[in-house]
Amino acid sequence: MRILSDRISGSVQSERLTYRSRTGLKLAAYWDRVVENQWDRAPFVLMAPKYAECKKNNLQIAYFLAVNGFNVLRFDHACHVGESEGVMSLFTLGDAVEDILGSIDFIERRFGVSEVILFSASLSARCSFRAAALDPRVVKLVSLVGVLNIQYTLYQIYKEDLVGGHIEGKRWGVNDILGFDIDLDHLFERMIKDDMHDLEGTEKDIARARCPIVYLSAERDAWVDRRDVDRLLGARENTCVHTIENAQHEVRENPQAARTTLQRVVQACRAADIDSLPDEAIVEPDKKMLIAQNRLEREQLRSAQPEEEPESSFWTKYLQKYSILERFEDYQEYLDLLGGLLGDIGADDILLDAGCGNGLFGMWVVRDLLNRRRGDVTFSQPMYLAIDLTQTGLAEAFRRHIDVRYGAISRLESAPQPLIDLAYAQVDLDECSREEPRSGGNLPFADNCFNKVCCSLVVSYLKNPGLVIRELARVLAPGGKIVVSSMKPYCDMSSIYRDFLHQEVETEELESARDLLRAAGKIKVKEEKGYYRFFSGDAMAAMAKRAGLKKIEVHCSFGDQTHLIVAEK
Repeated sequence: MRILSDRISGSVQSERLTYRSRTGLKLAAYWDRVVENQWDRAPFVLMAPKYAECKKNNLQIAYFLAVNGFNVLRFDHACHVGESEGVMSLFTLGDAVEDILGSIDFIERRFGVSEVILFSASLSARCSFRAAALDPRVVKLVSLVGVLNIQYTLYQIYKEDLVGGHIEGKRWGVNDILGFDIDLDHLFERMIKDDMHDLEGTEKDIARARCPIVYLSAERDAWVDRRDVDRLLGARENTCVHTIENAQHEVRENPQAARTTLQRVVQACRAADIDSLPDEAIVEPDKKMLIAQNRLEREQLRSAQPEEEPESSFWTKYLQKYSILERFEDYQEYLDLLGGLLGDIGADDILLDAGCGNGLFGMWVVRDLLNRRRGDVTFSQPMYLAIDLTQTGLAEAFRRHIDVRYGAISRLESAPQPLIDLAYAQVDLDECSREEPRSGGNLPFADNCFNKVCCSLVVSYLKNPGLVIRELARVLAPGGKIVVSSMKPYCDMSSIYRDFLHQEVETEELESARDLLRAAGKIKVKEEKGYYRFFSGDAMAAMAKRAGLKKIEVHCSFGDQTHLIVAEK
């Protein structure tokens, strides 16, 4: 196979394609290449999507490969997320293998190319090992955090041996796996029949594969046992195992690790030795070109899989799954930081909790006031106002706050009056982000009326977060403080989940934590479609600056997966 070493430059062209898998279902794909160069002289890289992701998730890596001299074909699996045919509940690894082989068939049929480099990540890597074992047209396999032992990985996620339970006769039915309903019995039955469920099956496939393998390992990967990587690949000839430092299984969670990964993937595809190509020899795609294509594919994905459920209904359902956060030590540390950044609540302060959800921050506020009041008999009461989109969230917040408030009073030796005045209002923050505000602003509050404003993990889910922050700045009093937070881009909720499992966890709490992980998977898909957007600290700081706020600081918390900014007016 021809491996290019010259620098390539130019515009990337992405062409939509469709073809049939070996199972007969239609697959949707994109062919990425540099238009200024002859495509028939460039090697082909076939990119298989991760579980619960689509071809759009591979866009950035594909464009890096394209500008560095490759044709790239990235596709959506059938019975999976994306634009290909099929019902996702019927997804199996065996059919995913057939999708890969059918894609190689298409490349040979359409382009006359009989050699491909196969790239895959996470769970899809297990399918790629099987494809490489079956098809000699795979001349190199590049695996990013590839899952080698599915039974082990599922146990690490759910702390229950789902595959072993199926082997022993237990039936799971249709179950939510990271946000998607999957017929687990159908999945496991096929997986076990195909010998793809455990480490021994993967070892056999690697032994049968004739091609070189480059395995990119994450230094802090909790889903893949590094000992398994070393056992299966460490001593294999013509194989390179390279570790991405400071990376978790979701390598994009760390910007520096993500950049290193992009470089290593290009190096792995271009050179026989991953260390033989210096980083400075790698061309980067034009950001505007990349953003434009991402926007186009986001709209196509939204059209192919429209969200018919209203936001209020969606959050009514998913807020219940977030109640377990109260038990997470990582989340309690986050609340402590959030409250500390806002500062002590004074006797005459009015605090706005914008997007209170199910009231966890309000509970922290009441408890903090209780702790401080025990040593201050002259304490007088501030006001807390909670606003949220859903009546369910407000009702749950009210119930929690009343329970904590009156429980706190009953433990005080004196002062029967409440610790804090509580008020609630149903407000759609998206309606408060109009470009042309009503007279006095879009939020139903006067200028300068709040001493403190909290907007915790909300801005990511708004249509125009910058305008909402502008409105929150308008109602903040001069000298007042505001804290805004967001899960960071490509956040890895699994790391928070793992930290929780290190605590003493009851069985019921474990199931609730699993529900939280599933909800995060669903939100991730909506993010990919462009409904939601997670922000870096710098991005939120820029929005705060445009809103006229000052003394802006950026902090990180919640298992290092959340950015917070604190600012003053």
